[in-house]
Amino acid sequence: EVIRDHEKGSHYRLPTEAEWEYAVRAGSTTTYFFGEDESDLPTYAWFNANSGDQTHDVGLLRPNPWGLHDVLGNVEEWVSDWYVDGYEIFQNGGPSTGSNNRVTRRGGSWGCLFQVLRSAFRNGENPSNRSVYVGFRLVRDE
Repeated sequence: EVIRDHEKGSHYRLPTEAEWEYAVRAGSTTTYFFGEDESDLPTYAWFNANSGDQTHDVGLLRPNPWGLHDVLGNVEEWVSDWYVDGYEIFQNGGPSTGSNNRVTRRGGSWGCLFQVLRSAFRNGENPSNRSVYVGFRLVRDE
């Protein structure tokens, strides 16, 4: 669904799964946008080892190379695509409809183990489910 800001002519929407991963990776091809060493995670992400079991204000930790904060950890993020098995499928544009699960669990949350916080981790979730672990990030279309 698109949210319209009539005063400024902008449209806001959830990113597709491909857009989300592109923004999180920021040109990287490694497990994490900062490399392969999970010992660096606490400087970039809130997860079960450093979160104190709570959500944190965005921007307290280091951003990815494109200046985006909390793309890993803190809260898992909804995307607009519906879940399908197979990692390669979404890279060409995921399905816009489905019967059960939207893709969520992109990025991991403050309650996750470090293994879930890798850039490629993905999982489906029913859109009617609510959780303190889940949030969203919007894309602005001009």
